[in-house]
Amino acid sequence: MLDGPSLRRENRRMRLPLAGFRVLDLTVYQHGPYASTILANLGADVIKVEEVQSGDPGRYAWYSRETGLSSFFEAHNHGKRSIALNLKHPRGREVFLRLAKSAMCCCTTSASPRWSGWGSTTARSQR
Repeated sequence: MLDGPSLRRENRRMRLPLAGFRVLDLTVYQHGPYASTILANLGADVIKVEEVQSGDPGRYAWYSRETGLSSFFEAHNHGKRSIALNLKHPRGREVFLRLAKSAMCCCTTSASPRWSGWGSTTARSQR
């Protein structure tokens, strides 16, 4: 019988190719969030790091007062967890670097000189 217990959909779970990988997402606007959403769809544990004061600017694009949500933000950030950190404050950087130790990669849309002196290479190499 085709719909017997061993062939039911619940019993055929396929492991996603990026399951077990952690990605830190510091991207904003369209291309970066879209790229990291693809990683999340493939099973990666994507943690979106947002600014404390304003969050991701995409939260306010195509914002619906009726639902209280932004269709743009939801489309480009589904499947991700989120944390707000002040990366200009030592404690915020400390939390970020602790997360970076367990991450396989960090997606960002900012220029790399911004990260110099942070010890991000140190965090990655200690992993």
